[in-house]
Amino acid sequence: MEEIGQQASVPLGSMAMGGNFHTITRNDLTTYVLEAGRRYWPAGAVPDDPCREDIDPGELGSDWCYVELPEWAADIGIDGRLLVDRRSIASGPGTDFERCDWFLAGFAHLSGIAQVKIERSLGPAHSYSFRLKGIPSDLFDRAWANRIMLFIRRRAARLAGKEEDAFLGPMPEGQITLTHDVDALDKTVAIRLKQGLFNLFNLVRLLARGDIREARSAALGASRMVFARLSYDHLETVAEMAEARGLISAFHLYAGRGAGNPGLRKWLFDPSYRIDDPRLLSFVRKYKERGFEFGLHPSFESWNSTASITREKEALERTLGVNAKTVRQHWLRFSWEGTWRAQSESGLSVDSTLGFNDRSGFRAGAALTYRPWDFVRNRPHDIAVLPLVLMDSHLYDYSPMTPTSRRAAMAGILGEVMRVGGEGAVLWHPHALASDYGWREGFEDLLDLISRQ
Repeated sequence: MEEIGQQASVPLGSMAMGGNFHTITRNDLTTYVLEAGRRYWPAGAVPDDPCREDIDPGELGSDWCYVELPEWAADIGIDGRLLVDRRSIASGPGTDFERCDWFLAGFAHLSGIAQVKIERSLGPAHSYSFRLKGIPSDLFDRAWANRIMLFIRRRAARLAGKEEDAFLGPMPEGQITLTHDVDALDKTVAIRLKQGLFNLFNLVRLLARGDIREARSAALGASRMVFARLSYDHLETVAEMAEARGLISAFHLYAGRGAGNPGLRKWLFDPSYRIDDPRLLSFVRKYKERGFEFGLHPSFESWNSTASITREKEALERTLGVNAKTVRQHWLRFSWEGTWRAQSESGLSVDSTLGFNDRSGFRAGAALTYRPWDFVRNRPHDIAVLPLVLMDSHLYDYSPMTPTSRRAAMAGILGEVMRVGGEGAVLWHPHALASDYGWREGFEDLLDLISRQ
């Protein structure tokens, strides 16, 4: 354990950083963080730190460190520490937690500034953490922004000489939102090809580490994926399994396929069904009456196109008779500076794309519904974000696990959301309940974990 006041540096090292940033006034920064964390102070306002200056976001995101918390707040941290941008710690006397600008520390996480800089230099990483070279994985392991807000809350009550609940209101309860992206109703050649390659890759990994038993199972799975003929229409099964545990979930539906030749890229990556498929019409009609929600799952190439997202949203609403307000981009295709603007201009209200394809965790260090910062217009975006913290492929495709380790991984992510009184979305694809995937047991475990929270 480090002594209070010492830092464990997690530097990014030399990395190309692109673009100039507008200066953010102290008042705007404080207002932004207070609004993002409003669930932590429903009954009162938290005072800002005095004598803090306006900031240049270009100075943030390049160097991170752990700050040791005082004994009265040690339980808020991980091993008594919080991970912050080093720029948020002022020089001078006193301990690091006393000199830390906690509002700036929260902003550095919420804004995703380190990732925005990489995107401006190298283009979008979309949703693959391995493309974010130089950013320490520690940033994504915990809901650091929530923990920072918990510290702000406790410190404010302590300075006021009052109990937290009496001063700022009760602690919020954690909320897990169960979601499903409908990527397939039928097993297509494109799916056989894509998922078969995933299975073969995992087979090679298992053989390389000498796990013959699991490798044999993976080989059988790859064979079933390529050759078995199965229905992928498991929408009602997923909904009924959730309902049986008292859960209501949200389905994101694709509405981008029109008449004519879709082209190779669209054929390979986009769902093959049409939004007017009778199976969809029947399902939506039945489960809309039972409180399930239906949002948009835009096409692979739509991630920065207002026109495409608008066209697909209108087709979804017109055909299914729903009012689509929620959205998640297909394949989590995403740009910090393009996607949310396109979505909000299309009339959408809440996006849950903010996560990774290749790992679970907290992409902006946050388990919060909040409005992300728009560095182009120097203000919050018009759309709110509900971070995606876990999905099925994290547990199977990208990190093959045993049933025991898989359940522990799910419990760890959900437990972090609940411990900080946060909010997060989890994703399970309905077609993954087909026997050639073999992921049904994992979904049952997930439902049990959520229903017990």
